[in-house]
Amino acid sequence: MRLTKLFFDSLQLIEHIHIYGLSLSDVDLPYLALLAQKVPNAKWEFSDFQNKNHFKIEQFVKANNITNYKIIQLEDVMHRRQLKINLQ
Repeated sequence: MRLTKLFFDSLQLIEHIHIYGLSLSDVDLPYLALLAQKVPNAKWEFSDFQNKNHFKIEQFVKANNITNYKIIQLEDVMHRRQLKINLQ
């Protein structure tokens, strides 16, 4: 736990946070909430896949007082040439 605290305390100067591919499940939320607390002025970017997590994202940002954020479609990121990954 001490290492986790040291890690999160070291993030204070982060300006951008990109959350790609997370479903915001119960496992993810405590870590993301702690990140929001440690980096209150960061600009957040959440990916959503086929609009399946839009509501969860909106709930999360509201509950954690995140006002500087945008939601992008994961499909848009997946189809960019520099990020194309062959999963087969």
